[in-house]
Amino acid sequence: MQIQKGPMNDYFSFEKAGIPTLTIAQYPTMDKNGKDLPDKISLIDKTKLKVVADIVLKVLLQFK
Repeated sequence: MQIQKGPMNDYFSFEKAGIPTLTIAQYPTMDKNGKDLPDKISLIDKTKLKVVADIVLKVLLQFK
């Protein structure tokens, strides 16, 4: 799985203030013509989502 810093978003102000942030997204978000892909559950890669959910859960369980 590739992890990369995405474009600025709602979290930018928090990050700038030193507050840890996390955004989970599936790329690409645009088609080959630069048009935004629709937000549809059917487009989510369920295998990748499971991997990310497991990673987030592991991190959160460290703070029990």
